[in-house]
Amino acid sequence: MENENSRVKKFQVTQSLRMPSKALKFFYYGSFVLLGGGAITAAVCIITGIRGVAMGIAAIAAFLGLIWNLAVHFISENSFGFSRISFGDRYMMFYFGEDKFKLDWDDVVECGIEKTRRAYWVYASDHAVSAKEKKEFPENVDEGVFYFNYYWNSWEEFMKFVPEKFKPGLEARKAEFAIQD
Repeated sequence: MENENSRVKKFQVTQSLRMPSKALKFFYYGSFVLLGGGAITAAVCIITGIRGVAMGIAAIAAFLGLIWNLAVHFISENSFGFSRISFGDRYMMFYFGEDKFKLDWDDVVECGIEKTRRAYWVYASDHAVSAKEKKEFPENVDEGVFYFNYYWNSWEEFMKFVPEKFKPGLEARKAEFAIQD
């Protein structure tokens, strides 16, 4: 089945939280600080019997932390969650909104798996992926790198079409990370 077919299987590119900017990271980690601080303050207030302003500050901190966390998730989902990827005999296709990007299997130079704090990423690239690109993967990748979160069904579909010369390296990397389906 080729990518032109309207019934081609499309997979969600990311199923994990993506934070491409320092500001988003600040709000994400800050949300946990606020939530934790609010919870600890509330617990101390309850234990010691303190009411009033301290309890109000705890509630505001916890609420603000929750709002920040939800905002980061919302931004990540709306920025990256709707991207899709598909695989075919001749190429893979990346769908971002109305835009489509194609990478011919004949142009693929490197395939691999990268591990981040939140996910495993499978990629195919038309160039050797540099250490700079692998840092905070996939936020720093250059054009020509197609990637998706490892998930058993997208992995199986990818492995049906990836050129044979890349399969042993991909399987070895999967075993190295002890990725379970």
